[in-house]
Amino acid sequence: MTSTVERRPPLSDYPRSEDTALATVTLSDDNRALVRRRRELWSAYLRCDRNDEAAVATQFAPLLLDLIRARSGEPLLVVPGSYYPPGFRHHVLGHAAFPDDGIDHRLSAKDESGLPFLAELRAMLQPDSDASVTTLTSLAQLLNVLGLFSLSARALGGRAAESGDPVLTYEVARSFYGLVVDADKAAQPFHSLSADTGTPRGVRLCAYGRLIAHYCRRDRDLGECADVAADVQALIDDTEADTFAIRLYISRIYRALALYAVRRRDMTDIAGKMQVAVDLARGLSAEARTPVEKVAAAQNERLSLEASLKAFINSKGRAMVIDMEPHAAVDRLLELDPGDPYTQLYTGDTLWMLGQDERALACFTAGGTLGTFPGALAAARAGVAFAMLGRKEEAETWSAVAAELDPAAAAVA
Repeated sequence: MTSTVERRPPLSDYPRSEDTALATVTLSDDNRALVRRRRELWSAYLRCDRNDEAAVATQFAPLLLDLIRARSGEPLLVVPGSYYPPGFRHHVLGHAAFPDDGIDHRLSAKDESGLPFLAELRAMLQPDSDASVTTLTSLAQLLNVLGLFSLSARALGGRAAESGDPVLTYEVARSFYGLVVDADKAAQPFHSLSADTGTPRGVRLCAYGRLIAHYCRRDRDLGECADVAADVQALIDDTEADTFAIRLYISRIYRALALYAVRRRDMTDIAGKMQVAVDLARGLSAEARTPVEKVAAAQNERLSLEASLKAFINSKGRAMVIDMEPHAAVDRLLELDPGDPYTQLYTGDTLWMLGQDERALACFTAGGTLGTFPGALAAARAGVAFAMLGRKEEAETWSAVAAELDPAAAAVA
């Protein structure tokens, strides 16, 4: 754990009710350039375009689409990591000033205006399609990457149950998880997959990761989380980390175990688990060769660094939980994934605490350009920071951007 000196306090979130919806932006002469830039930055997420500027999490999309179109029977060699949460796609579309009929993607003709490739995939999504289980798995992964969880669950849930394939079952379970009220029931497939010794070890590790995240949500579930943590640690100890994918999944597990340590407020364990996760992540980034490996490694390392910076921010800048100074973690995170609004928000917060005002402002304004909820928070921070620095015109500009993205931000504009 790296000790640090006392820092400037972080900027805080503006108050908002959970019932407040984010805005759907209306395209105008005033915001046209900003909205067009936002559409460019999210093109991989919106249309499966190849885009090196896109958020790393969305760069799985064109790779998966290529596999599906080829029908080669080849799977994606790693299971994609964390997806954006349910509702995130709606936020991107709304902030990119797309009309309502571009937001609700169902299996109907109007889908094709927003997702033209769905016309190609429509037949594969039908219950009687002859698509292989491998292709169906890639389809489920693609739809989940794009935030189309309900479409994946509805179209592929029956096929997953019928096939019994563990990877397809795992992927469709991820589709269902954020959509149902009873999260404990939604987590049952992860229990079954993790406990079944006949399930491939990679899938078992992934399922354990989902269970740790599930049980970390509520204090009352930390006892169950302890059992899951012990079980997955035993599995790791009995697993030879002899492939890129297995090392990737183990790194993700240690990041999840660090979250469990956070919930227990065990600083020593947080630091220990996060350091293992980061060390593995660095090694994976160094060894990645194929496009899929590079995307997976970048996403994994950025999530590990983001978690470390969040711990730094929450500690009011008193300590880093890994063997990096905060400015070095910021530099690496911005190198890995500048197209993610969470990257820009947390790096901006860190730089502001370090007194690097201009770099912090660059991150906050980049986040506001990307939109979504973290982008709205970043734009609001830009407005506050510019005002604190006496730059009234820029403060008004970015406060207005924040209010356009989220009505709740208007109260502090």
